[in-house]
Amino acid sequence: MLLKKWDDLPIFMKNDEVRKYYDVLSKKRVHLWLKRLFDIAASFILLILLSPFFLLLAIWIKMDSRGSVFYRQERVTQYGKTFRIFKFRTMVTNADQIGVKTIHALQGWEQRSENPVWMRYHSC
Repeated sequence: MLLKKWDDLPIFMKNDEVRKYYDVLSKKRVHLWLKRLFDIAASFILLILLSPFFLLLAIWIKMDSRGSVFYRQERVTQYGKTFRIFKFRTMVTNADQIGVKTIHALQGWEQRSENPVWMRYHSC
């Protein structure tokens, strides 16, 4: 089911602001189902059409650097349910753990006022 019943929502979501939005969405259940069907069909078709490009991208990432081709992460839905996403890795393998230090270490940037990254994080 795309839209949970009001009683099944988590307690932190049961408030006046959410109730207004919930009432609007509950009147559009058929529209939500049609949108969901379209999303699934379009995703499937695009996945088939773009799979050769994805294969080339995966080969390029693997040849360019060590580590996995994909970046995996757990995220949380609006109802608090966790799910796992997979994306092509565009940074070093453990960039989410290293943080901003990665930029400085990999590119040899110094922390000075001319450096745009330094300015972004230190201009407060």
